[in-house]
Amino acid sequence: MAELGEWEGLVIHHHANESVWHSRVAYPDGTPDPTEVPLIQVVHPRAMDGMTIEQARELLEALSAAIEEASR
Repeated sequence: MAELGEWEGLVIHHHANESVWHSRVAYPDGTPDPTEVPLIQVVHPRAMDGMTIEQARELLEALSAAIEEASR
């Protein structure tokens, strides 16, 4: 809260689950900041080592949810 003045009225929406997170910068009324794009980060611990079909499905579901929410 103490740093909000430094953000010139912008807010950052951050959502995370176990393996995927996303964030976007917007004004308090929800209008996206046109100079920033939503970011989606995959942090699944097995993403580099390979994963089972079930783990890949879970990652797909998490990515789909993050993409949908970040697109709003």
